[in-house]
Amino acid sequence: MDGHSESHKLTITTQTGISIGAIVVFIAGVVWIMNGISSIKTDIVLLDTKITSTQTQNATTKAELLAKIETIQGKVTTMETSKAGVTAIQFFQWAVHLQQSNPSLKVPEPEVNNK
Repeated sequence: MDGHSESHKLTITTQTGISIGAIVVFIAGVVWIMNGISSIKTDIVLLDTKITSTQTQNATTKAELLAKIETIQGKVTTMETSKAGVTAIQFFQWAVHLQQSNPSLKVPEPEVNNK
């Protein structure tokens, strides 16, 4: 050695302290942002799950209502098609029954159209 020994000492000056502090703040900021993004992703997944669940419930309710409407429409159609018009004979029988049940009531004779 040439008698000249250089000693390498680690010294913390104001400059190195500011640099280390800036690095620590930067790392803390990155971690904080990553946690925020992770929280937002979780919220989005939960919201998406809730929306999907609501859509499924709505679809199920809609299908049930449509089935009920079809049933009601079928019943109405059946009632309309099976409902026979009152014939002259049925009207005459009703008039006779009405007269017999109410002797004080004068029931006119039904008109019979002979075609």
